[in-house]
Amino acid sequence: MHPSTIYQYFGTHPAAMSALTLGIYHVTSAFVGSLEMPDASSSKLYRFFFAFLNRLAANYARAGAAKSILNAEQPPAVKS
Repeated sequence: MHPSTIYQYFGTHPAAMSALTLGIYHVTSAFVGSLEMPDASSSKLYRFFFAFLNRLAANYARAGAAKSILNAEQPPAVKS
């Protein structure tokens, strides 16, 4: 199928484009929702990856919960 044919199809069938967009959103949301919550042994890269993807997927509460859990597991700083 030629790319211009695809553009013409979605241009004349906006409901199909909406259905495709919602399907992609649903799959992406399911992927981000299935990520395990990071713990103290998780790498910094995974913590960033988890928080970044949850913010992109508008799961702000889940991204914030992971950050608060990680901060609670760290020992308090020693003041000298």
